[in-house]
Amino acid sequence: MRNKFAYAATERASHQDLFDVCARKSRGNPESRTAFESIRDRLTEQQERVINAIRQSDDGLTAEQIATKLGTTVNCVSGRCSELKTQGRITTKGRRLTRSGNPAAVLVLASQSTEGKGL
Repeated sequence: MRNKFAYAATERASHQDLFDVCARKSRGNPESRTAFESIRDRLTEQQERVINAIRQSDDGLTAEQIATKLGTTVNCVSGRCSELKTQGRITTKGRRLTRSGNPAAVLVLASQSTEGKGL
């Protein structure tokens, strides 16, 4: 049986910590791969914008707050947040309510999540 995560693992290794978060869903579809390749270079810039927004906050941000701060939508930042979590650059630290009243993960830099814990 073929490992259903093989494509994602290959993508992860071949793009130096930048991979297609939808690879498992698209199952290596050539059109999906081409689409990812066409935006790959912009993703690192967008990831850095997300990192900088989180870095400038005192107590972390939700994806909704990041999107507001960057003047974009949650859909535009959620993929970058997933990539950054997978890379270990950000992590979740609790939850807070969004404007709609739904709980959302608070994202912090991975280094912030260990501050004050003696690690």
